[in-house]
Amino acid sequence: HDRLEDLVRERTAQLEKDVSERKRVEDALRESEERLRILFECSPDACYLHDLSGVFIDGNRAAERVTGYKKNELIGHSFLDLKLLPANQMPRALAFLGKNALGLPTGPDEFTLRRKDGTPVHLEISTFPVKIMGKRMVLGTARDVGERRKAGEAAVREAAFRTAIVDRAAEGLCVCHEID
Repeated sequence: HDRLEDLVRERTAQLEKDVSERKRVEDALRESEERLRILFECSPDACYLHDLSGVFIDGNRAAERVTGYKKNELIGHSFLDLKLLPANQMPRALAFLGKNALGLPTGPDEFTLRRKDGTPVHLEISTFPVKIMGKRMVLGTARDVGERRKAGEAAVREAAFRTAIVDRAAEGLCVCHEID
């Protein structure tokens, strides 16, 4: 009878240890998931997942801001359904989707996206084929480059203006020299 009690105590101690270890692993997993969710949701760049047909599976807050669509309006719809890209950019987008289907990343490439309200936004998009729970998907990131583009255009205009001033100034200069 004592031997049986010893075995029960040993087994109970082992089970308690196993339960504690499992709880520690589950807590670590929850913490890791929370960290990743925060990174995804709080990224300043739009992050999204879509299947190999371009149907959105997930998107972050920046994706909502960039597209003008709420997450629940994006999920289950493709960029084709939502007409996010003008017709002249579709062939290139579909070619990149084909590369993703072959397991190849794309980008960064510039596209002009049409928001829900119809306003254009200039984006730099990169895509990466991923596998989640055995399903092949595409992770995309999109960065609004409109401000950077405007700054670049302003810098070009400023340089042209300065060059014009120097060229015109040279035309207006004259050297006076007194002759004896």
